[in-house]
Amino acid sequence: MTPQPGTVVGWLDNSGIDELHVGTFVDMSNGSWRDNGLAISTLNVDLKGRAVPAPSTAFLVGTALFGIGLVYWWRVRRS
Repeated sequence: MTPQPGTVVGWLDNSGIDELHVGTFVDMSNGSWRDNGLAISTLNVDLKGRAVPAPSTAFLVGTALFGIGLVYWWRVRRS
């Protein structure tokens, strides 16, 4: 059975899915190429409270500036 365009596929796991691997393959069993393409137009993810908050902008900028300062100090010390 070949799914029709617009078919919705879903996964449900009460313990929580932490990885989802989706792929295609090329079949050469009869000596010719048969490419099975995969097209995903919409991907919806519902984390149900398991979301990890994104780091704040101030933290990211501070970490970047610290890293730049550390590299600068290391290069000045070597020369």
